[in-house]
Amino acid sequence: MSLVVKGISSEYEVIADLIKQGYTPSIPALPTSPYDIIAEKAGAMYKIQVKSSVFEGNKISVHTRKSNGNKDERRYTTQEIDIIAIHDREGKRTAYIPNEGLTKLTIYSELPKSRNGYRKDDVIRVFDEYREIGQASA
Repeated sequence: MSLVVKGISSEYEVIADLIKQGYTPSIPALPTSPYDIIAEKAGAMYKIQVKSSVFEGNKISVHTRKSNGNKDERRYTTQEIDIIAIHDREGKRTAYIPNEGLTKLTIYSELPKSRNGYRKDDVIRVFDEYREIGQASA
């Protein structure tokens, strides 16, 4: 399966997850939109960029930047998107992370037993703590 097909498949998996959480998802009409999905519930609206991958060991990492533009313009701004949805293609589950302007996100299946190899300011995120979209918007 090509990367494009994997990406589109993941977008539809996220749409299904959003519906199960009570959101109304919409897809932008133009492919040039910085977000893949808009999710609405009770007047709250979120612009979501979907990234997909698979766990390698106890972590899943995705590049959270645009594929086009120069280096300084490739970050998604908080005006462009609110949430990065990381879809685990093998586990068929999604974590919703607030957009903090990072270019790479790593999320773990469980809290690492040691902080060796991590910088003191590294944020360690555990996948199951971000399964609900409300956790990303709080």
